Amino acid sequence: MERWHSLFTSLLESKEKESIGGIVNIDLDMKIAYCLFGTYSTGGIERVTTVKANWLAEHGYEVYLVTTGHAGRPPYYPLHPSIKHIDLGLLL
Repeated sequence: MERWHSLFTSLLESKEKESIGGIVNIDLDMKIAYCLFGTYSTGGIERVTTVKANWLAEHGYEVYLVTTGHAGRPPYYPLHPSIKHIDLGLLL
């Protein structure tokens, strides 16, 4: 744990600090990817992932949503227009 703390601290010291919504932002060029089965149902993982992805996209992050079994169905919760959705088509 101490190793991660020192790594994070050194990253914060080496980057310009900018506060967005109370969160210290290290780098707005960061790409974030979420991977889950799909977003077409009303489950908790789908809702929380969508809320987090939308927030990050609204604040300038490049967000990818990678699904494995979406099968062309529309997402249940709306996604920010800048979120890139990639379905791998791995139906089980």
